[in-house]
Amino acid sequence: MAKQHVSPPSVDAPVKSTAQPQGAGLLSRLPIQAQIGLIALISCAGMAVFGVSTLIALQDASAQSANDAHPALVALFAVILTVTIMAAFFIGRAISKPLASAANTLQQLAEGNVAVDINGAGRRDEIGAIWRSVETLQTVITENLRLTQMVDGMPINVMTADPVDFTINYLNQTSLDTLKKIEHLLPCKVEEMLGQCIDIFHKHPDHQRRLLADPANLPHQANIALGDEILDLRVSAITDAGGRYIGPMVSWSIVTEQVKADRESK
Repeated sequence: MAKQHVSPPSVDAPVKSTAQPQGAGLLSRLPIQAQIGLIALISCAGMAVFGVSTLIALQDASAQSANDAHPALVALFAVILTVTIMAAFFIGRAISKPLASAANTLQQLAEGNVAVDINGAGRRDEIGAIWRSVETLQTVITENLRLTQMVDGMPINVMTADPVDFTINYLNQTSLDTLKKIEHLLPCKVEEMLGQCIDIFHKHPDHQRRLLADPANLPHQANIALGDEILDLRVSAITDAGGRYIGPMVSWSIVTEQVKADRESK
């Protein structure tokens, strides 16, 4: 069963910060490639030191017994290996921790919580670029939530549909309230409307599908009969920032009495 539209949460002002996260220093100013390269450099340097030390130890071993030289080599290798692993761990953590923080912030934004801190926008590396993109997304989501709440509260019936399969993907609260008044004429319950295809309103839906599939046909106005009621439909095209058609928006009203009055006056 399709879930009934629920008004989005109230929109709080987003919290923005250009301060760098705690612990961000010289390393955070380096590009990601440089940070990874630094790990490799430290590892190579460690192995080089180990190699030189091994040669020196082998030379010294010629004057000592093999049993005396072996423990020294093992201890030296263990120290170098430990330093290399620790350096790789701390540098890797410096990269992974801010990425995890950005992922958590994105999850909160996806859930409609726009009052989240943007802590890494001041960084000069690729992670800083990610945070600045998150900050832009925060602004867009905040504006969309604000507009959605405005449309929900408007005294006009509004619904939208998917441009491919023509399923209803949005009904504002006014539409839900108005549909309740004529629920006995609908092919399904009002709470089941979201997710239904517009075909349920038409005996021969091919014409409506062709009309709504092409934004060049819009805007469009028509009156349709729904039982003993007459609905006035005004359809317009919704496009994204790039001008791509993302679906039709229908503002509608019940005009039965108005149409009857117009007919009687003629």
